[in-house]
Amino acid sequence: MVTATNKGGERSPPLQNYQKAPKIPKPDYPDAPARMSYTGLSQHIDFDSLSDPNTRFELFEVVGEGTYGEVFAAKDHDTGDIVAVKILENIVENLEEIEEEYLILRDLSLHPNLPAFMGIFLKKGDRADEDQAWLVLELCPRGSVTDLVQALLRRG
Repeated sequence: MVTATNKGGERSPPLQNYQKAPKIPKPDYPDAPARMSYTGLSQHIDFDSLSDPNTRFELFEVVGEGTYGEVFAAKDHDTGDIVAVKILENIVENLEEIEEEYLILRDLSLHPNLPAFMGIFLKKGDRADEDQAWLVLELCPRGSVTDLVQALLRRG
């Protein structure tokens, strides 16, 4: 039997006379913050079913910048091709622009004068506001259409 003394030197009752405190259940915290579901957000893109681009594409240098994101040259590890990856952030805030660009690329990419559209991917961040939509296209190594037009105009 274990006993203890208090500050005044008096003996405390034996420990066996105390009841164990009830176990307090551990709060059920999720391992990660709740993820945003994009279900119903877009009429044209099913974001929740998009593949993760992380293992498929290896980003290289920035080859262009736009209002809603940057364009990178990247290697497609599935095909071995060098492609263009346009990374769009703030999906919810820029949904209308992302949908418009997706629809144009999807519907017009078979035109011989436009880069081939290879798909859209969803890279999830640590938080929902860090999620990115990746639009993957054929890389046009001579620059943007604007660059080409300006070069042609300079030539006369």
